[in-house]
Amino acid sequence: MGKNSTLGVLLADREGADYQNRLYGVDGHLRLSDKDTLKFQAMKSDTRYPDAIAAEFGQPAGRFGDPAWFLRYLHVSRDWFWATTYEDLGRDFRTDTGFIPRVDTRRHAAVVERNLWGAKDDWYTRLIFGIWGYRIENHDQTLTDSDLGIHSLILGPRQSNLFTRVAVQKEFFEGVTYDKTVGELFFNIRPTGDFTCSLKGNFGDAVDYDNQRPGKLFRIVPGITLDLGRHFHVQIDNTIERLDAGGGRLYRANLAQMRLVYQFSVRTFVRAIVQHTDVKRAVALYDPLLNPDGVEARERDVLTQLLYSYKINPQTLIYVGYSDTRDNEHDVSLEQRDRRVFVKIGYAWVL
Repeated sequence: MGKNSTLGVLLADREGADYQNRLYGVDGHLRLSDKDTLKFQAMKSDTRYPDAIAAEFGQPAGRFGDPAWFLRYLHVSRDWFWATTYEDLGRDFRTDTGFIPRVDTRRHAAVVERNLWGAKDDWYTRLIFGIWGYRIENHDQTLTDSDLGIHSLILGPRQSNLFTRVAVQKEFFEGVTYDKTVGELFFNIRPTGDFTCSLKGNFGDAVDYDNQRPGKLFRIVPGITLDLGRHFHVQIDNTIERLDAGGGRLYRANLAQMRLVYQFSVRTFVRAIVQHTDVKRAVALYDPLLNPDGVEARERDVLTQLLYSYKINPQTLIYVGYSDTRDNEHDVSLEQRDRRVFVKIGYAWVL
């Protein structure tokens, strides 16, 4: 292998009286040149679930397993970046020691980007333009997801950046393939060393999963962060989301959150979080056959959490916290649903 290349072997085994999940794998990182890199991973799982668990969750009976493959080629230079990825997760592949939420997929992805660097007197420091997309199908060759779009990123003064993207997508849900055209943007700027503001947005076609039909989504997320001195940090953001479907406004959701952190020292801090959720729905636009339990016209929730953390040493932490939740499903005062007090001590052993 070339310089800076690596090769690794994975052996993982979780086993009980009637449970087994073994994972075997090999992965590598090959440095082909100073600009080109090849990454790969091959794995195989061997799994057996208890009969009751297999029956309850629709898993195969007895022992089963499948391979998984991952291959990525990267080219990184001053002016160009491109990458291509292939991933294949078998239908019976399981990694109970890791987080893979979906199997039975073949995924192809590629991205190409051009970098333009600003001169000293230019209004920008860097411009990036690119095209990116992916295609996912299962092993029966059914297309489940696809995405193809163009994007740009502008980096400017005061640590500002503006990302925009427009894409055409396909999404398979409950036997129907939905065609979507979507857009997204993200803007962030730091006017001063202590203050940051941002704005995130998503808009375009969407899927109304509750009623299995197409819809139109609009989501906007403004946010600010503020550092008051060396110890106090404030973060406030608000998510506003609307979905139009079935000839009207299906719902309007508003999620506001404030996070306060006071850092006493490198060892200890206290954090407070307050979240307020307010959802209004047009009950008449919900299909009663697909929502037999009905939906509430309005739901409101308030979550508060207070956490104190003390680090005794780099391996030992103590957490003490309190949280409560207040909610309602009608236009009345919020009522306390629960409250909790918790203590957690964490210690890491070095083997």
